[in-house]
Amino acid sequence: MSNHATSIEAEQAFYAAIEQADLTQMMQLWANTDLVVCIHPMGVCLRGVAAIAKSWREIFSKGPRMGITLSDLNWQRTGDLAVHTLCEHITIAGRHQQPTPVLVTNIYQFLDDRWQIILHHASLTPDMMRKTRPSDLASPPVLH
Repeated sequence: MSNHATSIEAEQAFYAAIEQADLTQMMQLWANTDLVVCIHPMGVCLRGVAAIAKSWREIFSKGPRMGITLSDLNWQRTGDLAVHTLCEHITIAGRHQQPTPVLVTNIYQFLDDRWQIILHHASLTPDMMRKTRPSDLASPPVLH
C-alpha cells in the first residue's frame, strides 16, 4: 500500500488505476469506511467500500480500455481535506471518437498517514448531455 505524500499523488494513482484497470490499486486508494461515495457518469450514488469495489470490478472486467487526459485542474486543501475539481477527457480503446468530457470532483482525506479518496463524483458535461438521446439515458454507457 502506497503512502501518498500529497492528494495530487493519490489522484495520479487513481487515474493510473483506471487506465490499468487495476482493482487492487484502485481500492487501496479508497478510505476503508462505509461513508465513502462514488458516482460514475450517469450512474447512481454508491455508498460504502463494497458497493464501490463492485462497480469498479464491473468496469475493469474487460481489462484496460480507457485513456484519460485531465484538464482544468483545481486543487484546494484545508487541513486534512483536499478537494480536486477537473475535467476528464475519456477515450475508449477500439472506438474512433472524440474524447468524452466528464466533470469531476474528487475529495481526499488524510487518514492513517496517507491521502485517501472519500468521494469521486463524475458527470457528463452539459454539452454532452444535450448530445445524448433520451433512449441512451435508459441504459447509459459505462465510462467509469
